[in-house]
Amino acid sequence: MLKPQICDTLQKMKTIIKILKEHFESVDSTNNKAALQSTQIKDRTLLLTTADEQTSGRGRFGHQWLSPSKLNFYGSFSFLFDSTRKDIGNLPQVLAISAAKALHNLGVAIELKWPNDLIIKGKKLGGILTEAKVNEHPNHIYMIIGIGININMPEEMLNNLGRPATSLMIELREINDIQKIRDILLQVFIQDLNLFIKCGFTSFLDEYKEKLCHKSGDQIRFHVHGEVLEGVFNEISESGSLKLFLQDGTISEFTSGEIF
Repeated sequence: MLKPQICDTLQKMKTIIKILKEHFESVDSTNNKAALQSTQIKDRTLLLTTADEQTSGRGRFGHQWLSPSKLNFYGSFSFLFDSTRKDIGNLPQVLAISAAKALHNLGVAIELKWPNDLIIKGKKLGGILTEAKVNEHPNHIYMIIGIGININMPEEMLNNLGRPATSLMIELREINDIQKIRDILLQVFIQDLNLFIKCGFTSFLDEYKEKLCHKSGDQIRFHVHGEVLEGVFNEISESGSLKLFLQDGTISEFTSGEIF
């Protein structure tokens, strides 16, 4: 649990109190569109930028994110965040937890693949891409957290992605209301974001561990800095990083990378 004195200190930080929304028929990426607002967003304000289509959707590590029109959710949450905090890297993990909870309301059991992929039965449902921009506000950085969730994507489109993927339509066998999912996600994330601002990632650590698809003792392959490692999943640290038993007998801790 978070030490009381630390939480008391963070409690003094200002939470988000104003929410703005903008929607477009087509953009290159919602992250790029949100970035254009970096000089316009005020402190304590969250902007949700969404689109029916992305012509150049991006995932982590330069992967393309297939973004056909009016089939899925494409959105970016952007806001000013205290640049002196050491837990900035946990923001996408908080959004992943929020998305899992929001989709649970629809009857979908979501697992998380470290650090922040949304998984159903071993197949990828959604992903998160975080970017940051320096701005003129003292001691603040402009955070942009993009999320893509496959909502009504047909199986034939997903089969061409080169990796196991799924959509809510495939799992629930029905067409889903993208706007409803957007509204639920926004509601859950703003609550979680404000809790994170006040009390840090430790408040989410147990829930995050419970939702992980990999558990202690699992054999995994891990790609980091152009190298593929093999090891045993050890644990998630209090800072949200991944600890692995490597084949040479050492334990290494990673703040970024991709589990195969």
